[in-house]
Amino acid sequence: MKKDESTRMKEEEEAKEAEQYIKVNPETGKLYIEALERAIKVAVNKNLEQIEGNTAIFADVSGSMNSPISGGSRAYGTIRTCLDCALVLGLMIK
Repeated sequence: MKKDESTRMKEEEEAKEAEQYIKVNPETGKLYIEALERAIKVAVNKNLEQIEGNTAIFADVSGSMNSPISGGSRAYGTIRTCLDCALVLGLMIK
């Protein structure tokens, strides 16, 4: 799915806002993100039992899922809405 221009501009604005709080070398930031992704995969693989057979994951994409999540932008980085959170959780299961 290709992001539209307004979404891309909003994400760039959010990234600039985040940079006010954290000054990180881009390479260090990339390594940090990769480490977090590996940690999530290890945690999921070690703590969840494998589901046998075929499994379908459905995420609610109704309008109400565009509501902001609790904790604000500083708590969850770029995950800002309930929909973002649902989709990330669905992707973790693959």
